This record gives sequence, structure tokens and C-alpha cells, in this order.
Amino acid sequence: MTQYQIILLSLLFSALFSGLEIAFISASKLKMELDKKSSKTKWLFSIYNSPSKLIASLLLGNNISLVFYGFAIAKVLKQPIQQFLGELSTNELLILLIQTLLSTVLILIVAEFLPKIIFRKNPNRILLIFSVPLFLIYYLFLPFITFINWIAKIIFRLLFRLQLKDEGYSLSPIELNDFVQEITDTEEESVLGEQEKVLFKNAIEFRNVKIRECMVPRTEIVALEINESIDAVQKILTKSGHSKILIFQENIDNIIGYVHAFDIFSKPKDIKSILRQTLIIPESMLANHVLTLFIKQNKSMAIVVDEFGGTSGIVTLEDIMEEIFGEIEDEFDKGLLVDKNIADNVYIFSGRIEIDFVNEKYKLNLSESEEYETLAGYIIHEYGSIPKEKDKLFIENFQIDILKATETKIELIKMHVLPQSTKN
Repeated sequence: MTQYQIILLSLLFSALFSGLEIAFISASKLKMELDKKSSKTKWLFSIYNSPSKLIASLLLGNNISLVFYGFAIAKVLKQPIQQFLGELSTNELLILLIQTLLSTVLILIVAEFLPKIIFRKNPNRILLIFSVPLFLIYYLFLPFITFINWIAKIIFRLLFRLQLKDEGYSLSPIELNDFVQEITDTEEESVLGEQEKVLFKNAIEFRNVKIRECMVPRTEIVALEINESIDAVQKILTKSGHSKILIFQENIDNIIGYVHAFDIFSKPKDIKSILRQTLIIPESMLANHVLTLFIKQNKSMAIVVDEFGGTSGIVTLEDIMEEIFGEIEDEFDKGLLVDKNIADNVYIFSGRIEIDFVNEKYKLNLSESEEYETLAGYIIHEYGSIPKEKDKLFIENFQIDILKATETKIELIKMHVLPQSTKN
């Protein structure tokens, strides 16, 4: 084999190793997870649990290619450089410097920049095309990589007192979010159905949901004072249909526990004898942390308090799960929230219905803000005060009729979408 053939082959192999490395780093592992029934993808998944070893194998292969390239290019360039230098041809250091410069420029362009640009364009497809070679490369160099890792672990343990662990690949929230955004925006057939897309999206966004976004508000809490009779507890249990009744001392901002309907059958003398403790959490706490707390402490309900210690509302396990799975009717839901399309561009909504739900289902493009979560909050925020029953409001390009309201809250509204040219 001539020196030129060695140079060509070593450049091709170096380009392949560099390209596969960037393709593996850039590829969407979630897409391959969803497409793992493919025979080619199975090859890749057999090595995905050891990404560090795969990268090390590609780097080792690249270094071996560069060694062969270095020897061959040095021999090829030496004579032309000596002829070019003339009287300086005896200066070995200068020749070595020029050889290094020329060979480095060539390797950077041909075996680094170009393959990485090309392979990064469509990394998942590239990995599928080269799945078998990648599999062979991995297992060819695996014994060497395993030995090197073993030596590295010993060095780190003796010198730095660190224990290196082989970690498998795990999907990051950013990768999951990018994938869901991609399949949501595209009109092409997806491996996920519409319902699965919604669940996927809700599950990803769940980590940023604060508990105040999913709690039952203070105004809808059913509670009794600690000194009330057991008969009063029985009556309110029957009337409300709840299995748990909150108990407060002096006022609703001092909830001290709850009574369970099952405890009434033990014929207690007073509420104190059957009072159960409940969790108290801040309204700024993340919903996923509350869910973990429920599981650890075997609870299903908590009192939500504001920054001043006042009661903001209550949250149940069902309320938290609704953030992922959608509406689940539980004992604290006073019937299903109303959302009806009664005519063209005319709707009936409960005040408590969430803005993002309305926008997603009816495409109304209502303004969203961190200042409010519900339609009632949106109306109060835009109007500046709590409107009265039968009031007619014009907000953005909507005519809003207040069908039912109290002095403290909006319960039911009719919303008419006006033409965009209509002024507020």
C-alpha cells in the first residue's frame, strides 16, 4: 500500500470517527427510544447504556487513524518541503514545523470540520445508516476501553479519592420538551396520538407548576369550627358529599386539621377526639415536590398558605394529578366546570375555568399572565375590580356578560368573540 493510500484511508476513517462522535452527541435519543422496534435501532440501543465507552471507542479509533496519517504525511511532505526550502533544507526543525502546519490544516478541514458539519445535519438518520459499523467499532475497541477505564478508576481512587461510576444515558427535560414541541408543530404522522402528546407535554411542564396553580381556592373550602357538635359535622358531611371536613380554630386562617367521615361511626364525644393532622404547605411550593411529600407521608390533602400565613386554599392528590392527566372529578369539585359553545363565537364558561384550557380547546387567544390562572382572574385583572351580576364588559375583542357572581367572585360568564376590528 502506498503512502498516498494510507493518507487517504486514515483521513476517511478519522472523518468517520469524528462525524459519528458528533452525530451520537447531537442525536435525539428519545426518537430512537420510540423507534426501537427497527432492526437498525436495536443495534444502537445495545450500546446506548454505555455512552462514555462508545465516545471513548470513537476517540481511540480517531487517534489510531491520526497516528497512521502522521507517519504517512511526514514521509510524503518531506521531499517537496526540502526542495522548496533550498538552502534551508538541512534545518530539520523548520521542516518539522512546516509538516505539522500543513498536515494539521488538512486534518482539521477534511477530518474534523467537514464531517462534523455534514453528520450534524441529520444525526439520527446518520446513526441509522452507520449503525452496524458503529456497533462493530464499539465492540472492537471495548477490551482496550475497559482496561483504560479500570486504570483510570484506580488512579482516581488512589490520588483523588473519587469513585468513578459508569452512568447510562438519561433523557434531559430539554430533549423531551424539544421532541414534544416538534411533534406538536408538525402535521406529519407521529408515533404518538393526540392524547399521548397532551400527556407528554403536561408531564414535562409539570416540573414548573406551582401548587397555587392547581389548588381549590379559599372561597370554596368547606370547614367547621373546632367547638361545633358532632351533629353539625354529620350534617355538613351529608350536605357537601365530602369524605373529609376541615376544622379551624377561631377563623379559616387557622386550620388545625380535618375530620374523616369514617371516624363518625365510632360515635365520638367531640371533634377533638377524632381530629386528624394535615399537611401545611406554601403556595409557592412546586407541585411535583408536594406529590413526593404526599407519597412519603401517605397523605392525600394539604392546606395551602400564603406568605402571611393565611389560608389560600387546599390541594388534593387529585388536583395535582389533573395537571398531567386532565380533569378528574373528585369530592371537592362542585360539579364539573362549565365550558359550552352555545353558538358561533359565543361561549358559556365557569369563572374558575383555567385560561390555558380555554385557549387550547377553543383557540380564543386570551391574554395569559402570571397574575392570574382562571377566567375570573383574567376579567378582574383587565377590568380592575370585581364586576357585578348582569354587568356587560368589553375586554380586548370579547364581550363578556356576567351571568352569576357574588361580591367576592365571578361564577358564570357568557363570552362573545367580536370581530378583530371592534374596539374595546
